[in-house]
Formats: sequence, C-alpha cells, structure tokens
Amino acid sequence: MRTIFLICFNLIIVNVFSQAGKDCSNPQVISSLPYSAVGLTTNGFGNDYLSPCPSCVATHMTGFDYVFRFIPTNDMQINIQLPTVTSPTAGVGLYLVKRCPDDPLAQLIAQVEGSGSMIQIINTAIKKDSTYYIIVDTYNLFNMNPYTGFSINIYQSNPIDIGGLMIYEPRSSCNLTNSERFVFLFKNWGLDTLYSVPLGYQVNSDAPVYETHTGIVAPNQEVYYTFLTHYDLSLPNTTYQIKMFSACAGDANLMNDTIFFPITNNDFISTYPYFDDFEVNNNLWSTAWIAQNEPGTSWQHGSPSKPVINHAASGSNCWVTDTLGTNLVNENSYVISPCFDFSGLILPLFEMDIWYETKSSDIINVEYTTDHTPGLNINWHRLGSSGEGQNWYNYSYQQNSAWNGSSGGWIHALHTLDSLVGESYVKFRIAFRGGLNGLGEGFAFDNVRISESPMNDLSIQKIKYPNNNCGLTSNEQVKILIKNNGLNAQTDFIVKCSIDGGLNFVTDTVHNTLNFLDTLDYIFTEPFDFFVPGLYNMVVAVVLPGDLNIANDTVFKQIMDYPVIAELPHNEYFENNNGYWYAYGLNSSWEWGITADSVLTSAYSGQKCWATNLSGYHNLAEESYVESPCFDLSLYKNPKIKLAVWYDEYMTTTCQLDTLQSSTFSNLDSDTGSVWYNIGHGWNNNSNGWTQVYHPIKKFAGKSGIKFRFHFKGLIQESGFAFDDFTICDQPVASFTADTSFKGYFVAFNNTSTNMDSCLWNFGDGTTSTLINPPNHNYPDTTKKLVILYVYNSCGVDSMKIWVHPKFVGVNIVDFENNIQTYPNPVTENLFINITNVTGEFTVEIYNIQGEVLLNKRFAVNEKTEISISLKQFSKGIYFVKLTNDKGIVNRKLIKD
Repeated sequence: MRTIFLICFNLIIVNVFSQAGKDCSNPQVISSLPYSAVGLTTNGFGNDYLSPCPSCVATHMTGFDYVFRFIPTNDMQINIQLPTVTSPTAGVGLYLVKRCPDDPLAQLIAQVEGSGSMIQIINTAIKKDSTYYIIVDTYNLFNMNPYTGFSINIYQSNPIDIGGLMIYEPRSSCNLTNSERFVFLFKNWGLDTLYSVPLGYQVNSDAPVYETHTGIVAPNQEVYYTFLTHYDLSLPNTTYQIKMFSACAGDANLMNDTIFFPITNNDFISTYPYFDDFEVNNNLWSTAWIAQNEPGTSWQHGSPSKPVINHAASGSNCWVTDTLGTNLVNENSYVISPCFDFSGLILPLFEMDIWYETKSSDIINVEYTTDHTPGLNINWHRLGSSGEGQNWYNYSYQQNSAWNGSSGGWIHALHTLDSLVGESYVKFRIAFRGGLNGLGEGFAFDNVRISESPMNDLSIQKIKYPNNNCGLTSNEQVKILIKNNGLNAQTDFIVKCSIDGGLNFVTDTVHNTLNFLDTLDYIFTEPFDFFVPGLYNMVVAVVLPGDLNIANDTVFKQIMDYPVIAELPHNEYFENNNGYWYAYGLNSSWEWGITADSVLTSAYSGQKCWATNLSGYHNLAEESYVESPCFDLSLYKNPKIKLAVWYDEYMTTTCQLDTLQSSTFSNLDSDTGSVWYNIGHGWNNNSNGWTQVYHPIKKFAGKSGIKFRFHFKGLIQESGFAFDDFTICDQPVASFTADTSFKGYFVAFNNTSTNMDSCLWNFGDGTTSTLINPPNHNYPDTTKKLVILYVYNSCGVDSMKIWVHPKFVGVNIVDFENNIQTYPNPVTENLFINITNVTGEFTVEIYNIQGEVLLNKRFAVNEKTEISISLKQFSKGIYFVKLTNDKGIVNRKLIKD
C-alpha cells in the first residue's frame, strides 16, 4: 500500500506542475489571434515570477502567475483585455514581456496595474517570430490578494476595429411603449480615425435595423449612439432579446462587435398583498447578468432536483441557480422582479422563502432600485443588513451583508421596506455573486410576498435585560421592547417569558396602549431566577388574537450567567466542563471538547480544550470571541495568568487576549518576549505545537469583576487557535527594609515580603543567604552595595533592590569612646587597647607633652580586638594617646611609671 500511495502521489505532483498556464515552461499557448477565454483564475498557480524582467519594477506581480505564450507570424499591433476580474478585483496586473521574465535578456513591452473591469494593453507593437509572454498577476499585499479570477481577450490591432461596450437603452422597465429608443455605447479599438460607423440592433428574430454614425470617432474613443429608428416593445409581460452590433467593412476583429442583453416589459403591480409561488410560470420575473460584456446566468425557473436543494418550498417550482447542478464559475447574475407601486402603502413588508447552499466566497443579496428615467444608469441598493428583519442575511464582513453558507433547508426571510414608503416605481433583484472557492448548489427562492403591514401586528423587538453578566441573582427583572407594527392601536395584550427554552412561561398582561409604530419598554412583574451559573435559553413572545404576522412575535436570546470565581489559585483544565467560558461572534467556529483535527491532534493536558473548530479549519471571514467567567481578585497581591496556547494561522489571522474591568474590553498589552504574544498585539503564524505563556496582571490586584476574552480574527481559513490549562495565581511580592543604625559596618535586613515560600538574598558583596531574615550583615568596606531580595512560590518570582551605604553607618561619640578601653594607667611596660563593636582600621599615635609624635601605628580591628603596645623605652612622665577611626577620634591621657 505504501508503494502504491507514493506512485500516485508522484503522478499527482507531475500533473499539477505541468498544468497549462503555470510558468514559461508550461504556458497556456496561444496559436493564433483572436484569442478569448472566460472563467480563468490564477488560484492554484505558484508565484514563479516576481518581476516581468530583471531590471523591472512591478508591485502587482507578487501573487500567483498565470502565463500565456504567443509567437506572432508577422509584425503586428495587439490589444490585450481583461474585461472582468473577480474575487478580488483590486490590485490586478497585466504584463506583456518579450522572453521569459527570468531570462536575463527579458524585456518588458507593456504593463497595466489596476483594479476593476477592462484592464487592458492596447495597440502595442510586437515582432514576427519573437516569443512573448502575457502574465496575469496580483498585488499580494500582506498576503491578502494572492489570486484573482479573470477573462481575457487578445486580438490583433486593426486599422478598423469597432467594439460594443453596453446596451444603454432600453432597460427592463414597466409599461414600455410602442416607440422605444435604442442607445448603443461602442468604442474605436482600431488604429484609424473613422468618419462613418455602421451600427445596428435586432429584437428577437425580427429584421435588424441598420443606421450609420456619421461623426468623427478617434482611436480609443467611446461614443454613445442613439438610433433614429424606434421600436415597439409594448407587449406586456414580455422578455425581449436585444442585440446591438457594429457592421464596419474591413473590421477584422469580430469577437467584440456584438452585445446582447435581455430586457423585460412588465406591468405595474399596485394591488396588495402581492404573492407569487412561481407554480404556473415565472410570472414577470426574469433573469440577466450584471456585467453586459460578461454574459452568463445559471438562474432557472423550474423544479429543483439537486443533491441538497431538491424541492420547492411549496408546490413544484421556484427560482434556483440551476435546477440540476451548480452555479457558474465567477457568476454575476440576478433575477429581476416586476415593477411595484408603493405610493398607497403605509409600511410595506417583503417576504420570501429561501434556501442557500453556497461555497464560502459566494454571496447573495436582495437589491432594489427606484431609478426609471430613460438614459440614466440604474443604481441598485442592498435591502437591509445582517441582523435585521427575520432570517435576513447571516453573513457580515467589512460592511458587506449577505446570505452565505448553508441554511439547512427552506427558511422564511422577512424585511420591512421603510425606505420605499410612497415610492411609485420600485424594482427588486435577487443578486448572486459567485467567488472562486469552488462551485456550490447556490440559492433558491420561492413564495415571494409583498404586503401592507397588517391591521393587527405586535412584535417583540428585543430582550433588553438581562444580558450576559457575572453573578446574576435569583431576583432579576426581565425587560423587553415591544412594537406595534399594525395599523390598529392595541391594549390589554399578553406577553410571556421563559428562561428554560420554552418549557415553562411566566405570563403578564400589558395594559398600556400602543398606536401604530409605537414602542414600549416593558418589565415583567415577576422576577426570574438566574442564580445558578450557566447558559439560559430565553424565549419572549407577545400573544395577540388576530395577529396577521406571527413571524415577529417571538424572540430568542441566550443569556450566559458567568460564575464569580474568587478561590486562589484558579486552575481550569477544561476536563469536566467548558469552564463556563462562552463563545459568540461573527461566523464563530469556537468549540470545547476533544480534538479531532489532523493538525491539532491533542489538548495540552488531558483530552479537552477550547479551539476554533476541533476537527478542521476555522470559518471564513471569522471575528469571534470566547469569554471567561468573572474573577474576584480582591485577595490577590501580585496576580499572573498562565495558559497553554496553540496556533496555526494564515498571515493576516490573529488571536489576542482582551481584559475587562467595568464595561470595556481592551487588549492585554503587546508582545513582551517569548512568554506572551509573538507579534505585536496577538498570536500569529504557527506555534509549532503547544506552548505555555504567561503575563502579569498586577494592575488588577485587589479588584473584582475581572474578565478575559480571546478575540479571534481570521479572513482566510486555516486550523486557527486553541487554548488550555488557564490558571490565575498570586505571585509573591518582594519587600524588605535595611536598617543602618547598628554600630560598625553592620546592616540589619527585615524581610517584609508576602505570599512567599522561599527567598534568596544577594547582599551585593559576593555573599548570599536563603534565610528568611538573615542576621545583621557585616560589610568589609565602605562602598555602597546593591542588595537584591528574590522571593519565590509555585506561581512565580518577584524581586526588590535597595542600595545600602555601609560607610554612612553612624556610631555616636559616646558609644565610640565607651567601646575603646586603654589600660593600665599608669602603665609600666605594656599598654593594652581593647576595642569592641567597632570595625575597620585604627591609627594609634602617642605624643609627649611637647606635642612630638613618639609612635604612629595602624591596626585592622574587627568586632573585638585587643592591641598591645610596648612602652619600655619610654621614660617616666605624662603622654597623650590618640586613636583615630572613620567612626571618630578618641584622646586619652597616659602616665608612664
């Protein structure tokens, strides 16, 4: 089995690296012009070339390369167009290079670095029999833009080359007339200035209409032409296939001549409620594509029969992106509605049943327009945002709201049309924009309903209190926001609340009167018991007989009652439960449990931990959190957190630890070496296994209500982040005093540290001690010394430093004299000097009564020293003895017998 696997693996590798378009050795060969291709992508190709030639600079050539090769058979000028680029559309580069970019003789012929559609190199000369490479690439700043999808057109520049750009008029509308004008946007791609351009249009299979634009059209000039011949498009509820084209004699490039686009003539709908289940036919709804020069739509009206989306919401038919298969590559299409007149509605509602099974980069929106003046570009606006309405968008990232992922079946979506009240012309479209992350079954919708707000319609807008909190009590009030969406005033209606997922309800009667669009903050009369820490599933509902919109009657909310933890130390290994940590956020993949990933193979200790998806990659465009219980650090003096982390993240993905006191979370400092973050304000890249990190949190010592929160941001999917063994412990606090009031060079040290198990003194003179309170320390000299006390416990170590100055240790003169005894007196032969409790160097001088120095000697003394001096040679008489030390001077009178 091993041999077979290796053989297959090698075959796969060879196949990948021989893929056409990968590099100069395996290019996409263009044998002749014109050449056109759609649905291409640089994804899956390597970054083989960083610059189009050895001496060239190209910022947009740092992503994956798609390489074409062309060898012209004659001298010519060519145009290279990328009419559309997708996912992403920013930072795309197009390069024409003579020879391969890594050839020392390579020459950059032309380049364009830009964004959006129609990136192009035009009218560029190339030579017969030379080898040219055309490269599509991206500006991969911070590894955010490694690839793009694109279409390409390459054709020879001709003296005459007229190409269509857009059908400007007519557009899908309502009540089109029997005399509609046609407007065509075209461009002179050729080398010659033209003075007459024959143009035409055709409706369905009717006879074409031909006319001539007689003005001057310079090379690269775009021109709008309005046909003099109008056309009858008045047949109601009809879709017309419109084709506009150029017909210049001598135009050798026919691939860009024609633009075709479907438009639909609808009647106005002004009777409500409007409902369409699409059973009989498409009922005035039609499909088209957003970019006219990139036609393609997978939308179909019919009966879905796919592995997942396999039936309509009701009956047999609905609208779906292909009834049998998947959406298209890089699809950018829509289904457009009839026209609606809302001038008589007070507050219309939009509803439909939806089912989505998309890849991670596909998005679907409902959009609307009120533009209907001929000749104007139509502006489409997204209807609503994530979190509004009911089941209205499940995805939100960088201000983009959409449906994405899997709905798990048919669900009912609803949104109010507040911004369209009174509008006499409204159209909707369901827009599908496909990415490059594979093909999915896409999107389906059914049972579209537009109606006036009902006469009777009460709704629960939100549960305002309680929220996730620490130490909720057994006597908590529940506060809700109620709104009257119905036209009738309401009073004496019922509201009910459950905190156990709907098993048991508390019911109240609201006696307030709510008029149309009134809101009310209401507090239930009976308190609720949240005393036991954990997750509560709240359900709040309003009960109104005759309520015609029950979809907004009920609100669900999860309330996390975090325990307050005060024991010291706190050690959470997440083996018995999730530690009362709570996950939430955008596209959250956080899970607690046993790992089942091929990369994250085990917890740090035991079997369980917290991780972003225990069995695979984190979610796309994720910004999520895991929040801790509350900690009471009132008894802590020097707290520290310790934990184990594991991460395998994309370059732009980070996880950081936030802390909270009061109401606002903030990041816990920046990187402080290898024991905390590894980059800036978070963990990023790869930890290469579990690693233990720690950080002091002394700023929270003595405080309560402290929380921690892991904040994870991941745009591109990888394994993600995990943590385990979360500990809060109290480090010792080092403290001591130095008493220099003792006689001599002695310094008394008093250890006042707290929460210590052991210590180490460094006295600064090369000596140490592990005694808690060492005896008075005797220094050998007078220089200042740096004394350091290290204190230890199982949580960590702390230290304190003090400079001490032995030379400044004072001894008063009385004590100094009392510590020096001279005897006998009178003396016959030997004088004895007894010195106690004084250290250092002494000078002994003996003078006669004339002041002459008869003896001068130095002695080193310690705490107890006796000095003997022979005076046999001295004659009888009176003498004076002077003893000098840095503590003072002592003078004594001496008689010699």
